[in-house]
Amino acid sequence: MIATLITTDGVYRQLPDSSHDTMHAHIGAAWDMLTLTDTTDMWISDDPHHAHTLNTEATTIARGKGFDTDIHGAVIVITTPRPALALVH
Repeated sequence: MIATLITTDGVYRQLPDSSHDTMHAHIGAAWDMLTLTDTTDMWISDDPHHAHTLNTEATTIARGKGFDTDIHGAVIVITTPRPALALVH
């Protein structure tokens, strides 16, 4: 799996893993998930301490995949080589 952080400044940064600890450190303790493709999920902070600034890059990606929503806070995009590997773990 490849985990990529997208900050509210539009900066992309590959993370070492997609573990619970990594997710918590970057997007807080509560998350929502958008399934962008069968191999790509976008994990969105649902933590009020992390989700207050509009993330225009993540919003553009989500809208490009048919989601009519504004994304706030940093997100982590997890891409897998095969379908079903990006499910909640």
